[in-house]
Amino acid sequence: MSLDDALKALENVDEEIGSSTEDALASAIKSELASASLSDYRPYNRSYDFLGPIDEAEEHIKRARKAFGAIPMYSPVDRYRIVPEGRKLFEMKVERHLSSSVSSTLAKDLERAIASRNRVQFIPGQRRGRVHGASLYRLSMNDDRVFRRKEDHKAVNACVQQVIDLSGSMGGRKIELALASAYTLADALDRIHVPNVITGFTTYGNPDVATMSKRGFSRFEALMLPIIKNWHEKANSPEIRARMGCVAETFPLLNNVDGESIAQLASLFAGRMEDKKIMIVQSDGAPCAAGDGFSNHLRSVTNDIENTSDINLLAIGILTDAPRRYYKNYALVNKVEELGTSVVSELSRIILG
Repeated sequence: MSLDDALKALENVDEEIGSSTEDALASAIKSELASASLSDYRPYNRSYDFLGPIDEAEEHIKRARKAFGAIPMYSPVDRYRIVPEGRKLFEMKVERHLSSSVSSTLAKDLERAIASRNRVQFIPGQRRGRVHGASLYRLSMNDDRVFRRKEDHKAVNACVQQVIDLSGSMGGRKIELALASAYTLADALDRIHVPNVITGFTTYGNPDVATMSKRGFSRFEALMLPIIKNWHEKANSPEIRARMGCVAETFPLLNNVDGESIAQLASLFAGRMEDKKIMIVQSDGAPCAAGDGFSNHLRSVTNDIENTSDINLLAIGILTDAPRRYYKNYALVNKVEELGTSVVSELSRIILG
């Protein structure tokens, strides 16, 4: 079955949950296929891939299996469900890593940096411009520098996507720290009205031996690319806290196909009108999934983004500096309090140029 046939088949499935997932997936596939640093990289099957709101992940898997056939699963499908109890899980797993002062401090630091680029200055001692009364005394000394010039330092408009590695190796303290860091930074960005989104990447499905024996293919597992916080949502809302709590405790963390995932998630910047587009990837190491060629493909994707796109890419190493092997810009975070000294300094540098 071709991809077009598959997408049409999805439209005929009885269960309707809206078109946002299919629209995002189709757009991402077209964008990523067109980009193509994929000459030596070939996914075996894209039909089951998911890119959309995390609340729709469970239904997507059910619909995809109905349309394309059942696939073996590592975890029960209901583990992908986002439940209200997630808010309690957030308090238990994520909130304990938060500092009440960090978000406000980050917001003030970022706002101060941005405000410094948004102030109006009048530079005296000029030979042209508007007359500066305080400089008229210069005329008695045959000095014609009695004017002042207005300089308007405008802030750069920016939007930020935070991408979290949801692989199995991120389980436990790492995913809790990653979510706490993402929450803290998103809350700070919300406070200064910088649009931001939080996404993640992992895989789902357990390919059988027959599938894995296919030659000429790189990736065999389905991609799971959930949107945890969308552009228009606030980080401190009950819905976002519930989603993060579920990700910390119940959402299956499996393998990681970093390059292809980041390439598809980059499509979420499409249509954004901000001057600066910033993508922050939180990860603890190298790609790992059923197949091969993932490390080289990740390097190819990051190189393309860094050198041929308008997206500024920054990697955050969670308890490791491993991302430095794949990203030009990176920072190390061992605890949330380090966001101010490492991540924000890099972020300010990128935002302010």
